[in-house]
Amino acid sequence: MSDDKPQFDFGRNWKAFSERALTVGGVEQAKRDFIELLGEIDLAGQSFLDIGFGQGLTLLTATSMGAKTVGCDVNPICEEIPQANQQRLFPDLSDRTIPIVIGSILDEAVVESLRAKSPDPITRAYQIVHSWGVLHPTEQ
Repeated sequence: MSDDKPQFDFGRNWKAFSERALTVGGVEQAKRDFIELLGEIDLAGQSFLDIGFGQGLTLLTATSMGAKTVGCDVNPICEEIPQANQQRLFPDLSDRTIPIVIGSILDEAVVESLRAKSPDPITRAYQIVHSWGVLHPTEQ
């Protein structure tokens, strides 16, 4: 991929979508879809890393299901979006702070930062890693 091509600004897109189009009904549908994706997996107490969390719906849903969540996104704008969506659409999580790392999952320093934020201080690993529509275009 050439560096001189303008890239689509997913952060700005997710922010605009969250502010203008995301509804309680949309969140409920996203929750149902995520639960269907999980199948029999119980997230309660599990460490959960969401790579490329965008507007944060999966991150927030996993948190509301009892997972110990951490998010990673390459776009700095995305850092504020889950917080706004949490306040507006996930009021049951008002007392929770979700650790966020901004940067590329392909960057060793970012990976080390994610390890440091792992809820498991011994293994510094995650039991569940979620990334939907993010890693396939990395060319790695």
